[in-house]
Formats: sequence, C-alpha cells, structure tokens
Amino acid sequence: QEQPIINKPNIKRELDKLKFPLHFIDYETYASAIPRLDGLSPHKHLTFQVSIHTLTEDNTLTHFEYVLDAMQMPTDMLGAMHDFTGSTGTFVSWHASFETGRNKDLIGWLPQFASYLTYINEHMFDLETIFKKDYIDYRFHGSSSIKKVQPILVPDLSYSDLDVTNGTMALDTWGRMVLDPNFNEDIEATRQHLLDYCKLDTLAMVKIYEVLKGTIK
Repeated sequence: QEQPIINKPNIKRELDKLKFPLHFIDYETYASAIPRLDGLSPHKHLTFQVSIHTLTEDNTLTHFEYVLDAMQMPTDMLGAMHDFTGSTGTFVSWHASFETGRNKDLIGWLPQFASYLTYINEHMFDLETIFKKDYIDYRFHGSSSIKKVQPILVPDLSYSDLDVTNGTMALDTWGRMVLDPNFNEDIEATRQHLLDYCKLDTLAMVKIYEVLKGTIK
C-alpha cells in the first residue's frame, strides 16, 4: 500500500467541530520515585513547562511559553496561561489524555484554577485520533506518534538541530537544572533549549493541522 489512505469526509467532520481560536498545547512534566515536592506522590507528574500556539480564524498565530525555574507548583505558570488563552475556543493536543490527566492533577493541587482547567479538558481535541483511523500512511510505520507523522507531513521542521529532542531528555535536563547543586551548564541556555523543544512540538501540530485543512479543501 504505497498511497496514503485519507478519509477526507471524516477528517472534515472532525475539524469542523473545532471552534476558534485554536490553542495547540503541549506540557512537559517531571516525575520521580521519591517525591521532590510536598503534595506529590511517587511517580506523579508535575507539569513544569507549557507551550501554546494560538491560531485565530483570520490565520494569526501567536505563541506563549513558560518553564518553571524551581521545583514548585506551577501557580504563576497557570495564571499566565489563563491570561494568554482565557476560557475560549478549542484546545488541541496530541495524545490528549496526557494533558487532560495533568489538568486533573493540577485541579487537585491548585483548585483556584479548577474552572479554567475544566474548560480546557471539556474543550480538548486530540489531533492524534485522525492519524489512528482517517489518515494512514505506510511511512508512519503503523504509528500515530507525532514523531512519526511530522517528518512525513511537515519535513521542513526538524528536531535534529535542538539540544533537547524528546520529553525524556526534557525531564532529565530540567530536573538537573533545578535540583542539582553542582549543575554547571549555562542556566539561561538550558532554559532556552527546553523552550525551543516544547515550542517545536506545538508548532508541528499547527503545521500538521494546516496540512489536513489543505487536504480536505
């Protein structure tokens, strides 16, 4: 099967559900066997970073990013996030159960953000679902991971130039930056490496969305 199998009516039906503005969102999280923060339980994910690309109906794209500088609850991050997106439009992520799960954890820890995070979870669209059933390409090698889909659909975006190239590396890098008293790398450069990686994840989603829109025209 050399040609992609693309169910255009289904893809159109899915994308037509989305209400603008579209907030393409990605979290990076830290977890450890021994909790590093009061309130955390073993292996519980603490959201330490977010990237959001917001696309309006007139095709204006804006970007928000935040990374914590210490092992702490992301109170200021969520406040800044809310200032950027408000409770508006549709939130779009890849493998959305991860983001919605983190939001449920955050509601438990920071109930002052419950209405905002509940809005996000109730208006969340999982872009990955399209690549599970309505857009199949043999070059994805049977996977719907963004790391398999993006190089085929948006080949001009590359992670290879980045210092942080995956979520595990992000977790490890951030953990060392905020916990290791002997961390001797440039902190500003390290923060930027983390921001660059997370930003590319949400930009990749925007570009994949645009490819899908072009496909169903």
